[in-house]
Amino acid sequence: MLSGVDGTVPSLKKALNALDLPKEGDKVLAREEQDVSKVMDWASRTGTAVVPEGKGAYAAYGNPVRRPAATLSLEPMQEGIDHSAGDLVVTVPAGWTLAELQVRLRQAGQMLPLDPPHPSVTTVGGAVALGLTGPKRLKYGAVRDTVIGLRGVLPGGEVIRSGGQVVKNVAGYDLNKLWVGSMGTLGVMTRCTFKLRPLPSTETALLVEVPDWSVMSGFCRQLLDAPLEPAALEVLNCSSFNRLSGGDRPAGPGVMIGFEDEEQAVRVQEDRVTELVEAAGVAVRERWRGNGASKAWEELGGLSPHALDEKPEEKRMAIRFMVRPGQTVDLLREVDRLCREKEVPVMIYGGAGTGIGRAIFEGKAMSLESVLRLTREMRDCAESRSGYAVIEHASGPVREAVSAWGRLPAGFVLMQGIKSKLDPECLLNPGRFVGGI
Repeated sequence: MLSGVDGTVPSLKKALNALDLPKEGDKVLAREEQDVSKVMDWASRTGTAVVPEGKGAYAAYGNPVRRPAATLSLEPMQEGIDHSAGDLVVTVPAGWTLAELQVRLRQAGQMLPLDPPHPSVTTVGGAVALGLTGPKRLKYGAVRDTVIGLRGVLPGGEVIRSGGQVVKNVAGYDLNKLWVGSMGTLGVMTRCTFKLRPLPSTETALLVEVPDWSVMSGFCRQLLDAPLEPAALEVLNCSSFNRLSGGDRPAGPGVMIGFEDEEQAVRVQEDRVTELVEAAGVAVRERWRGNGASKAWEELGGLSPHALDEKPEEKRMAIRFMVRPGQTVDLLREVDRLCREKEVPVMIYGGAGTGIGRAIFEGKAMSLESVLRLTREMRDCAESRSGYAVIEHASGPVREAVSAWGRLPAGFVLMQGIKSKLDPECLLNPGRFVGGI
């Protein structure tokens, strides 16, 4: 698709017609790395901005692009997966979805230890570009802990490689670290190399109901201090808890804890959690094993909206919080209280051991001014704790009215310098990232 201001788009369409590559409507399709190089060379020569895209599930992520831009779809990039099962390494084209990749890896008894929301519409390139993770970040770490090599194209069309099997690199920069989470503002990723994990033989998840928020902090601290190695430990408000439990009765907030390991190790840890539950006077409401546990975690991630399932009339919002792990419960409790006072139904969840949380609500019954006020107050809750609140998904009017990113990070000047070195013409995703990068 084309994005921009009326009156400038026709000239962009005309420029695109001169580009000898397949198109789907107004979207340029890249089937191989050479196609990406050709597009970026053309963009550099014509001064045209480019928005790299997978399936488009995160089109509403970040700020709006600040000038007319051509969309470059990497979804057709499917050929050339290289899975070295003996080395626990896979190199995969950017257009593969995470769900497709996990199916392929499971055939060899392995997995990619990334679990962002919506794996069926989240591409490999999109997960890396946005730094997307899920609840199991607690056990497996961030995206940058899993990526060991990248291939991509710089503005101007130059193909570069970084990390494993390096042939050509950009001197002075660790692109494996820089490109993860850079939102496609430094280059267009074409292939990613990941380190893998053996598929755990046993997976389980427990949903624990807690009487109220005052009990939550102490109970989570006990779980984190105990001799346990959970894959995930998520704090849920009442609405999120009810969605997962399928219950229709009033419930308190809750905790969802999961384990992945050999069967004996999982059983021992489950028994220890049961002891802690009884001592704390809380209750296990659900237990899932195997595929049931996997589906429960997917359902939790599925609470967040994405652009492909968006119903415009609902005006759904998703805000991601990042604070120190020890402040997670306090932050989520404050956000829950804020929404209750305003009578705004909200689903909230977040990692007690990661400090990353989300709040999802609908703005269909709210004025734009009310949505913006609530967003500011949620952001204040995070920033007053030296954290961040990022708008992951919002309607067009909201994205036009407020920055998706909030306060600038401490290293923003360095970020600007790197952007000016690698993309001096600001061709890639202009304005979408932090501080208008």
